[in-house]
Amino acid sequence: MKRLGTRASEGGLNQVQAVGPDHAAMGRIGGHIAGPLNRGRVHSEATRQKMSDARRGKTHSETTCQKIGNAGRGKKHSEIIRQKMRGRLVSEATRQKIAAANRGKTASEATRQKMSDAHRGNTHNRGRVHSESTRQKMGDARRGKTHSETTCQKIATANRGHICNEVTRQKIAAANRGKTASEATRQKMRGKVPWNKGKMCGEATRQKLRGRVCSEVTRQKIGTANRGRVRSEATCQKISVASRGKNRGRVHSDAARQNMSAAHRGQVPWNKGLRLSSIAPGCWVDAVDAYAA
Repeated sequence: MKRLGTRASEGGLNQVQAVGPDHAAMGRIGGHIAGPLNRGRVHSEATRQKMSDARRGKTHSETTCQKIGNAGRGKKHSEIIRQKMRGRLVSEATRQKIAAANRGKTASEATRQKMSDAHRGNTHNRGRVHSESTRQKMGDARRGKTHSETTCQKIATANRGHICNEVTRQKIAAANRGKTASEATRQKMRGKVPWNKGKMCGEATRQKLRGRVCSEVTRQKIGTANRGRVRSEATCQKISVASRGKNRGRVHSDAARQNMSAAHRGQVPWNKGLRLSSIAPGCWVDAVDAYAA
């Protein structure tokens, strides 16, 4: 291949004198010949370090970012490129470098908003099922971490008033139907203090709960789910202790009395056939509570 030379044209621009083959088609970009010459080329570690040092600390201007975004907007990778990208795994050394470079960085509010807008409506991972090893890694990374009070408030504010549609509810119900927590999961849950233990509902929440009536369909579902379940003696005792004295002095309305009467009609009284001497003194309250539970 012959050497490439440049000459000054009438307009003062440098032009490439393509003496060898294919040089005219490659052209010149930023002072470097572009084309198949660098295709498949792998830079050495020293070259990479020099390129990294030269770029370190430099940031694109807002205008340049806009141009880059406009240039790539709407473009889609071909099927060949997608096949190459699928299954590509980043080495452990590369992951460590990426983690070290991003450690301690915090995205600004404007950047977070842009990321949120860019990912809104993205269905790339919908239906994706992580492998068991990936789940284990995700669990180990999150284990022991808790949300701060500020984060909890933000999550609550974001989800407040959000109502899932019927299709989403059906999907959630189908996904959880028949699932039973393993013994290992139950052991992890034992001893943990519930997030709402000791918390009292505010007046606004109480107002919303008052007068709330479940639909007939919801009642049927609750009845079907609980049908055949028998509470243990310990659970009945806890319910009895927790409920004792709460309804003292409460006066039921005529409609409530009618409903209670219709619900208990035809049932055999719990004390039918029992004598007073058969129940120890002072145990009447426990017996009534056990029957009601």
